[in-house]
Amino acid sequence: MTHDRRKLAMPFQVLSVLAFFVFLTCAAHSEDVETLPDLVEEALAKNPDLTATRESVFEAEAAIRQARSAHWPSATGTGVYSRPSYIPEFEVPAGAEGQPRTIKFGTENQINAELKAIYPFFTWGRTQAGIELSKLGKETAEDIAEKAKRALTLALTRVYFGLALAHESQELAEEIRDLIGEQVEMVRRRKETGYASDFDLLRMEVELAQAESEVLARNTQTRRLKVSLNRLTGRSIEQSVSISTTLPGQPPGEVDTLSLDRAVDRHLDLKILMRGYRQYELQKSITRSQYLRPMPAAFFSYMVRNGLLPDVEELQDSWSVGVSVTIPIFDGFLTKHTLEKLEAGERRLRAEELSVRSEIGENIVIGRTNFAEALEQIELVEKQQKQAQKGYEIARDAYQSGALSSLDLIEAQRLYRRANLRMIATRFDAVVKWCAMRDAEYLPYVEFF
Repeated sequence: MTHDRRKLAMPFQVLSVLAFFVFLTCAAHSEDVETLPDLVEEALAKNPDLTATRESVFEAEAAIRQARSAHWPSATGTGVYSRPSYIPEFEVPAGAEGQPRTIKFGTENQINAELKAIYPFFTWGRTQAGIELSKLGKETAEDIAEKAKRALTLALTRVYFGLALAHESQELAEEIRDLIGEQVEMVRRRKETGYASDFDLLRMEVELAQAESEVLARNTQTRRLKVSLNRLTGRSIEQSVSISTTLPGQPPGEVDTLSLDRAVDRHLDLKILMRGYRQYELQKSITRSQYLRPMPAAFFSYMVRNGLLPDVEELQDSWSVGVSVTIPIFDGFLTKHTLEKLEAGERRLRAEELSVRSEIGENIVIGRTNFAEALEQIELVEKQQKQAQKGYEIARDAYQSGALSSLDLIEAQRLYRRANLRMIATRFDAVVKWCAMRDAEYLPYVEFF
């Protein structure tokens, strides 16, 4: 009896193990499907094009540390060894001992070493201005890096939804091709019985060739988009791609999400340009402090040398401390021309601000208009889709009652499929335009998918 129970338990154990492996396979397959936020995160971490922008931020941070180093004193060390060709001498007349004395005013091996430290203790704010200027440079580098990230995100979003569009449209294109193939076979049989002409058959064969070409184009587009997605995410070009192949029914969000002035003020191009005003002010301050004002500095010097009386061969040390003042007198009009150049740059910046504000506002309005038009287009194509569906249902009922031929039924079915294909393309257009509109206003959009 126990043996029989073991026999009965074995199949259940095998089925349980198989079910477990099937579950793991399905789970692994579901984990392979990548969402848009996951792909964007991977692209921002691995895309090689962002390396330069990240390095520019590091470069700007190093510039801040470089500017702060002006707070410290500078120290220099120098050493000189020389052998002069002539050393002046002075002979002292003989004294009581009767021996004259020769005094040298130098030595054949002259050694001179000096350590000097200088600290400009008052710079008229030039050091702090240089630090602030470097900080503004870092902010600009960060904004440029953010622009590159947003451009990459939008490009990846287009490719992601382009893949979904290509997959859905390819399935419909294959269905349309198969329907046309059935029509070709029916027309060929009707031609054999005299109910269709050579022209009818030729026309259907041309349509079949066009449908085959469309399927091939969709397949090629899918392969290209996968290559683009791998490139944007920093992967191997030939790596397999598995994403959700269904387009959203309709984009989330409204058309007017921000006031136009607020949307313009949020734009990074305008922030970078407005930062230029402060940069010009700091550059003018640095120029004035460097060329128009006296620059005091404290110094300390420690020197070791020979050649000093009374023993010119002995190395002797000495030190000194003091304050020096550098007073600019004439710089060849360098300061004047530098300030004129900076003031001209400020005027150019004011003129560019008007142009940039206008261009940003125009792009935002165009983005909102395009999205509103896409929504209207969805409504129009939905009506066409419903009409095509209704026509197909009428044709199906007529075919079932014998009032319509199978060729006409397939034609109605094909028109319905083409209406679905247009609907998919319209949905893709609306989603992409919604993302572009949100991107232009620096609003989030990836999180909605």
